[in-house]
Amino acid sequence: MIDTKYLILGGGPAGIGALDVLGTEAILVDNRSSLGGLCSSFTVNGFTFDHSVHLSFTQIPEVKTYLESVKQFRHNSVSENYWKGLWLKHPAQNNLFPLPVSEKSAIIKDFIDRPKIEEPKNYREWLVSGFGKKFTDTFSELYTKKYWCVDSSKLSTSWCGNRQHLPSVDEVIDGANKPISTNYYYAKQMNYPQKGGYQSFFGKTIYPQQVKLNTLISKIDTNMHIATSTNGLQFHYEKLISSIPLSVITSILDNCPADIVKVANKLKASSMADVSVGFKNNNVTIPSLWFYIYDLDIPFARCYCPSMKSANNSPCGKASLQFEHYYIDEDNYSDNELINAAKQFIVKNLAEEDDIEFIQVSREKFANVVFLLDMEKYRDIVLSYLVSKEIIPIGRFGRWEYLWSDQAYMSGRIAAEKEKD
Repeated sequence: MIDTKYLILGGGPAGIGALDVLGTEAILVDNRSSLGGLCSSFTVNGFTFDHSVHLSFTQIPEVKTYLESVKQFRHNSVSENYWKGLWLKHPAQNNLFPLPVSEKSAIIKDFIDRPKIEEPKNYREWLVSGFGKKFTDTFSELYTKKYWCVDSSKLSTSWCGNRQHLPSVDEVIDGANKPISTNYYYAKQMNYPQKGGYQSFFGKTIYPQQVKLNTLISKIDTNMHIATSTNGLQFHYEKLISSIPLSVITSILDNCPADIVKVANKLKASSMADVSVGFKNNNVTIPSLWFYIYDLDIPFARCYCPSMKSANNSPCGKASLQFEHYYIDEDNYSDNELINAAKQFIVKNLAEEDDIEFIQVSREKFANVVFLLDMEKYRDIVLSYLVSKEIIPIGRFGRWEYLWSDQAYMSGRIAAEKEKD
């Protein structure tokens, strides 16, 4: 039996944030072989990849201090959108110039006449109110299905915040008449580690001796305060801090009421397939650091260029890409189908097939919290139960919130600081 005052479940940014505060009073366990969680990185044939397009644009002082020891590259946040063979600067609503005149005219007319919905009941109404029905149906609805894996009418609006620019009429018309240089993205610059992938940012701690990797907790006795792992380790704790997904932790709690488990199972998260591509050379036409794909017959929602984020992410003279595909529960695409789809997109738009060195698929069970209608109600029921059992939830999936990596790190720090006070 291993005794500890604080037991931290999960070695992603949130768990690391908690450990950096609690130090030797805590033990952190994670089932992976390295820290970082969804922010970890991996290598294939000398190429370094992340799990999706991670970049830091944090303005939080504590996180800036945490990251300052890592040498970084700074990038302008310029990205593109792919739609029916055309490339539009992001965000598309402000950069309609490449579209056919008929499409632009219809979008602008509908944007001017869009309804003003003060309190949208769902994400669909939020989109139509902000962009008009024509733009919503042409762009936003398609991307919603690909990224969130549901129709926009099934999503709430609590996650939207400033993540999408709501343009003025003048901005839409200006961007339809000519290419514009103004960047309307919510962050103007983004940082990335020079070496080691994104894991160099959020896969480190000043207390590595307090970390136990390759340790999967399979049972928690909340009365005795004992957590048991699949490799036979047992931890006796005073306080439990968890970034484990709510639907998972409720399934391993001793005597968790059936109604709580049922509610937790109503919470949906998307899974992600990363399709990582290494090229033999630099003969690749890459439009931007990352780009969005709207066509429904292409399974990918986004793609980014690891070798553009840092030249150290690929062997000298070579380039790389990673496509992101999202799904809920079961995927309709096999690994081979995703590989073939990536190859088809590359050959049509970016490079020759002979330039490809390899294509590999890896999968993450938990990618994004899906903000289905009534999700918050179900989430709060589960969180209240965990708190009643003296379990402190942190992180994107532990709190079931849309947290960026810096926000996740701070959720762990803040929770730990409250415990120490």
